[in-house]
Parts: sequence; C-alpha cells; structure tokens
Amino acid sequence: NTEGRSQQTVKAVDAPGSAKEDWTVLRALSEVLGSTLPYDNLEQLRDLMNKQASADNSWADFGSKGNVSGVLNVAVTDFYKTNPIARSSAILDEVIAASAASAEAAE
Repeated sequence: NTEGRSQQTVKAVDAPGSAKEDWTVLRALSEVLGSTLPYDNLEQLRDLMNKQASADNSWADFGSKGNVSGVLNVAVTDFYKTNPIARSSAILDEVIAASAASAEAAE
C-alpha cells in the first residue's frame, strides 16, 4: 500500500465455473514459458511477497530529515477527487475551482 506495508485479503467467493485465481494463471503461464515462478500455492506466494517487501529498503529513509523526493512519490494531486462519487460531483468541481481562484487572488 502507500505506506509500504503488505496487506492480505481473503477470498470472498470461489471463482465461477472453471475460472482460476489470477496468481494460478500467472504461475501456469510462467511454467509454459519455461521460467517457472518460485511458488506452488497461495501460502508460498504470500511468503515470497512478504520477503520481497521486507527486503525493499526504498522506505528506509522515510521520516528522516532531509529531502524525501526519491523515497515518496505521491500520485494524489487532489484528495477530494480520490473516490468515484466525489470525482463525478459537479458541485465539488465548482468548489475546487473557486478555491483555486481564491488562492490565486490571495497571492
């Protein structure tokens, strides 16, 4: 996630019919392509992901003094537009535009 922590989910329902979970499709494809991924079940995949997340030191300097521009890249440019309901709000668009105009006038 955006904090650099691994998260785990639980399957809500089984895939319908002969559908497969994403990770099983990728694992089977890797075998056919001759570069088999190093896991055979979901537990092994999660262990591998946790190890790789722990080994990733890109967050090591987060929170330390100095420039963190190389450590944290924030994709959110407008917090109020981070969900689909807010993004579709014409009134919110007007409020954001008015706020931006007010900030420019104050400068």
